[in-house]
Amino acid sequence: MSFLLDFMENLKPDEEEEEDTEGFPDMNYVVGNTSGMDVGNIPTALGQRIGDQAQLGGGVMEVQIYNPSTFKIEKEEIYSSVQQLGLDISLHSEPSLGFASAYKTRGQQAQGFETAQAYFKRYLNQLAIFKKEKDNREDLDFEITRINPHMSTSPIPALQERMASDVGLDIFGYAVNEYDESAREQRNRTSQNIYANNEFLRRMYYTFVKKRAVDQEFQLFNSFFSRYSDKFDRIFRDAKRQAADEFYDRGLKGKSEDERLETKVALVTTAGRSDVGIESAWLDILEDEFDEPIDIEGEPATGVLEKDEIENLNDIDDITSQGARLTTLQRLSEAVYRIENEEFVQDSIGGPEQILIEDDEKSEEIKEKALEAIDNRLNKLWRGNGDKFLISVQGKIRSLQNYLDINQQRIVDQATQKEAVDFDRDNSKIWTLDEAAEEVMVGNPEFFQDIQGAEVSERYDEMLKFIFEQFQQAMWMESNLFYFIIPAWMTSADYSNDRHSGWDSPKFIWKTLVLDRWGDEYDIDLKNPGKQNGYFEALENSREFREDVTGAVGACYVWGHFTQKKSDFEISGEDHVADDSGKYTFVEWMNKYGIGVNFEAMDGDPQQRLKVWKPRHIVAGARAINITARRQARNQGLGGRDEIHPVLDECPAKFTIDMEHTASFGVNPWSEMSDLIEQETRIAERNDFDAAVNEDKPLAKILRNYHLMKPGVESQRGSRHGPFDRGDMILYRWLYKLVEAGFTRNPDERATVMYEQGDEKAETTYMARITMDMIELGIEPEDVDPVNVSTDGDYDSREEALIAKFFGIDESSTAAEWAKIEQHAFDPLDGLLEAEQFDYTFSSAAAVRNDNNPRDFQSEEYR
Repeated sequence: MSFLLDFMENLKPDEEEEEDTEGFPDMNYVVGNTSGMDVGNIPTALGQRIGDQAQLGGGVMEVQIYNPSTFKIEKEEIYSSVQQLGLDISLHSEPSLGFASAYKTRGQQAQGFETAQAYFKRYLNQLAIFKKEKDNREDLDFEITRINPHMSTSPIPALQERMASDVGLDIFGYAVNEYDESAREQRNRTSQNIYANNEFLRRMYYTFVKKRAVDQEFQLFNSFFSRYSDKFDRIFRDAKRQAADEFYDRGLKGKSEDERLETKVALVTTAGRSDVGIESAWLDILEDEFDEPIDIEGEPATGVLEKDEIENLNDIDDITSQGARLTTLQRLSEAVYRIENEEFVQDSIGGPEQILIEDDEKSEEIKEKALEAIDNRLNKLWRGNGDKFLISVQGKIRSLQNYLDINQQRIVDQATQKEAVDFDRDNSKIWTLDEAAEEVMVGNPEFFQDIQGAEVSERYDEMLKFIFEQFQQAMWMESNLFYFIIPAWMTSADYSNDRHSGWDSPKFIWKTLVLDRWGDEYDIDLKNPGKQNGYFEALENSREFREDVTGAVGACYVWGHFTQKKSDFEISGEDHVADDSGKYTFVEWMNKYGIGVNFEAMDGDPQQRLKVWKPRHIVAGARAINITARRQARNQGLGGRDEIHPVLDECPAKFTIDMEHTASFGVNPWSEMSDLIEQETRIAERNDFDAAVNEDKPLAKILRNYHLMKPGVESQRGSRHGPFDRGDMILYRWLYKLVEAGFTRNPDERATVMYEQGDEKAETTYMARITMDMIELGIEPEDVDPVNVSTDGDYDSREEALIAKFFGIDESSTAAEWAKIEQHAFDPLDGLLEAEQFDYTFSSAAAVRNDNNPRDFQSEEYR
């Protein structure tokens, strides 16, 4: 029991105590208020501000301390004020600073990664000194609970940014595109090398490298993979060969035999201009014998050939004019012309040509067989001999482009869709280019084994370095980091080796915020993001899906800040605190000194939402931090402890709900909280990732603080922070549903209902106490109705008495109201009645001066 309930119980000492079996007897909370800022009528000096705002009646105060130096400069004043007031305090850090930015220092209207890291490191460092000294001093016994930071203050990036605002960083704070030797060593030393995660690289190839880094796939294959991998180059050339052959066949389709032969001759001779190796291949092919030789016995040609049979095209060449020989590739069209016209003659110096085939039928037979053989040999030359190219792929492409006017890009685009083989090695394995590209991306040694003068691993690292340098601007963009690069890593973050530790928390965030919510609607496979109804389509079609993706990635950056990025902490020269120094992550330092955080959303705008603002996004990020913290504590210790600090309730990170901030994004705030409750219930049911969620009370562990106020999002200054007025059923209903879902029902850490004050203070803390008492008794919102309350003060139950106070119709309130009514009852008649005006009343001083005895006329005073 609390507040009025305790008082009511004391009024009935003789009645037997009834055990509470209804409502929420397990509630564990305190009502408080914030200290406000030094504006308006609130004092500037922090100590005075605390004292002034303590008059609102809260049992705990959230003190807004933005500058870490304040913990040192105003230390004694804060100690004195808080101790004398008997308050416990929580804290609120700089509101404009969040932890979800991927930019290094500044970008997208918010502080960057390193700026946030440096600020909060100083804040935690100074707070640890402040808190530890308080713990060590016997004259101070108040409690310092948690810090209330905003999780995100930077807006959601567009799906396609025009340019990067700053250097883009990965989850661990490394420049995402830096991969020189120094960067690799640094990443490997901390086992935070995302590029040592093969599963990430496979996904990144499809989500970013293939679709976002280059305009066309062939640019990637030509300029990067073929350059560094001979095996990939051979596979790619085989794919281009197939595409060129298809266009070759397409160019011949629908033509007559003569036209097809003419086209083949033209294509081959055109290719020969850029590929000098064709000439020798053609000469070899000319020696191929006919299936059946041509008998020319008795013809003059037998003397020239010194035999009576024509066995191959070389023999045909010997019976044609020397100026039009088949063996001269660039004169091939003229040689074909002579054969078509049956000009089988021998040149004669200074005389007429000698006809070598006199029989017309024999001449026709030679022509037909020769042209057929030329046609077949040209096909063989173009298509190659098995797995041996007789015309280079580039020669084919140039020939098709120059003669058939087929754009080179069309041919290469067609090639990217082909399956191909490594014709110089194992041609039994058929590869798609994507499959081969995956192997290059992950550094498969098979794809680098032909490299001379460098180790495979060195060559592979050089390739990644070169690729990332070329894609620098694209990799820096938050749009690419948040939608295409980091999601690929999060879905494979548990991949583990000596250079990449492997973590469950990023996968927990992705599963919770993206897969669980959208898996039934879209096929979210980042190895095939371009499939119909897949990841890319979801990004294009759904704003809410994009918000969940950015919320997940933003929460993962917060996780990186708190659990992965180490900073130099130092305590030295303090009178009441032992020296301490070393490299700690935020959560390690927090666990060492018993410091927790309650993340909340920054207020925003419906047209420019922040990366992490939905309650379920914030909670997923907080839970991810806690999952990692608990695992680190068990496995290797956390800040010198093998368990979570007792005051942190196994959760260094918790959640503050601010309904007004949530509503500022143009949504129904309770709808967002309902989504959170549904999410937490689902996490409890699946019971994985060590999330520590109670299925019956899903919010009990994670929702630590409620910033209570009446939301007013139309205020000119952005937020109203309105009061909790008598009878406000919206706030009552919200509080009831939160308690029903577990808020304030955690026996291990007391929750706070914190009035975040504005100008209209009214009776907010009083109303909060009454409301929480009503909820503790289990008075459902539907039962809170003034028509069921007696107006004479004769209440049948505690519930009725509290409802009367909630609406301001209890006996004390109505008595005051009746007094006001009586005082002003005749005001409407003022000026309507005329009466004699008396000079004095019977008991006034004037009556005494006129020899009237006051005792005689006391009862007539108001006659």
